[in-house]
Amino acid sequence: MRSKRRFDYYVVYDFEATCDDIRGFSPQEIIEFSCVVVDASTLDIWQEGFQRYAKPTVKPRLTPFCTQLTGIAQDQVDGASSLKDVLEMHDEWLRELGVLAKGKSFVPVTWTDWDLEKQLQTECLWREIEKPAYYNQWINLKKIFMNATRRTLPLGRAVEYMDLKWQGRQHCGLDDARNTARLLVRLSHNGAALNVTGRISASRSILPYLSRSTEKAGSQSKLESRPSVDKETTDTVCAAEAEPVEGGDSGRRNGEPRTAECTQDEEPIRKRHANSTSTTKVSKKSRGQVLC
Repeated sequence: MRSKRRFDYYVVYDFEATCDDIRGFSPQEIIEFSCVVVDASTLDIWQEGFQRYAKPTVKPRLTPFCTQLTGIAQDQVDGASSLKDVLEMHDEWLRELGVLAKGKSFVPVTWTDWDLEKQLQTECLWREIEKPAYYNQWINLKKIFMNATRRTLPLGRAVEYMDLKWQGRQHCGLDDARNTARLLVRLSHNGAALNVTGRISASRSILPYLSRSTEKAGSQSKLESRPSVDKETTDTVCAAEAEPVEGGDSGRRNGEPRTAECTQDEEPIRKRHANSTSTTKVSKKSRGQVLC
């Protein structure tokens, strides 16, 4: 039995950020921003996905650990857009798909609270980026999974537990988002309630982060002083419900968006991501294709 629908769309996000295998790596900077859209009425996962790389500025050189984990090569971020520009491209992409149309509502979905509560919130603060308000509430699908199964598992094992086969490469943001979306569809079909689990209130939009100014690569950046956060293990409970986000109050827009796909083989990193920034034209015909 399917759960009751409160939104028109679920937008499933996954970010990858700079990292290392040592403690205290900070600040983390988003280097891949990816998502897919799920039609809440049909539970179809739309074929087109959004994937952009973002250029790190505080620590512009990726560590070997980061490249091995994410499959993202140095030249991909060297030529990438700023996080501010990526957010504007994404907003435009949502508009083109009709997700932000007047009278429509959507809610972001993530696996853990790390992506929106920790990483995006923190980085937008110290970069002084105006973040669209629709990122201030979300569904943490890991909490939904835990409530439904009474098990705490990482994303890959949760997908397997629900009798789904992982598609693509783990820690490719777009592949992680697609598999999270497939898990959302399965949980909804099984009757799980897809309610908002977390939000950032207006009073929390200005947080007492200690920061210091540094000049890096010819520009000023603010460094957030807290240690890096593990996206797979961090969960913050927020019991408050929130209202659906409706079109027309979405923040900035700019740029010509492109969509891209991660490959699903095990070729070398540079070859595997050679076509990850290719352009895919949005078409209404492909939106109804189901990927799960």
